[in-house]
Amino acid sequence: MSTVAPPFAGLKTVRAAIGYIGDMRDEPYMYYREPPAGEPYTNVIDDPHQVDIADLRGHTDRLSVDRDGIAFVRHDHRFADFEDDDLVRSGYYRDVEQMFRDFLGVETVIAYDFSVRRPAHGAARPDGIPVAGTRRRPIKRAHGDFIRQSFEGFVDYFGDRLGPDPLAGRCRAFNFWRPLRGPLTDGPLALCHPATVVQDDLVRMRQYNDPKDNYICALRHNPDHRWCYLSQMEADEAIIFSSYDNAHPEHRGVVTHCAFDDPGRSADGLPRESIEVRVLVFGG
Repeated sequence: MSTVAPPFAGLKTVRAAIGYIGDMRDEPYMYYREPPAGEPYTNVIDDPHQVDIADLRGHTDRLSVDRDGIAFVRHDHRFADFEDDDLVRSGYYRDVEQMFRDFLGVETVIAYDFSVRRPAHGAARPDGIPVAGTRRRPIKRAHGDFIRQSFEGFVDYFGDRLGPDPLAGRCRAFNFWRPLRGPLTDGPLALCHPATVVQDDLVRMRQYNDPKDNYICALRHNPDHRWCYLSQMEADEAIIFSSYDNAHPEHRGVVTHCAFDDPGRSADGLPRESIEVRVLVFGG
């Protein structure tokens, strides 16, 4: 049981469903490619729970990357063409990498993956699991993007850019998330404070993907979990959150997260459009 109280006291909250994973005998999996004949895209058993989600609007200084694994930042940039994957990788990646160098005071930063999320993306999938590629729908199942095994796999892949023995020092993975337009009311991002998560809450989940399989973690329900979000986010507001940190136990280094349906959303609000970039950081 967690005994750490996140800095959410006195904040306004909304009550909404968070998609947890249910008890399973087999290892959960998701196919991001066509599954073998007769096999479903996923075997996951969902277990949604209503939780209170604290709104950090006006109080973002209560959280920091060093202490909480979460930070809310302003990101002014000139990049605009998020429909061209090659330009995102050559242009926006460069902006994000430099932002992390400045923000964390490190040199070695690699942006390696991104997703643009809209409600209509992947609508043809019968089970709602996001499709492969960079165009996906918001995920309403709580998860973390890394476990140690997956991080080490990425280090092997990028070895020629990292120098000798990159795992000898501090190694981290982050997500950099923001809306493409605002104010965002449709499917905002909820984050579970890692100090309220224990190791048994995390469930290794296999992703069958190309060019190779990967592992992430899903989240079991625990009434000790404490959730937060930032309401009415604009396009120049972003969230940095930890996905892996070898300076901490796994459950303290990953910020589990998911989209949720805000009960206060206006019926004429903008449909969710967001981008997240995944980043590896070495040193610091």
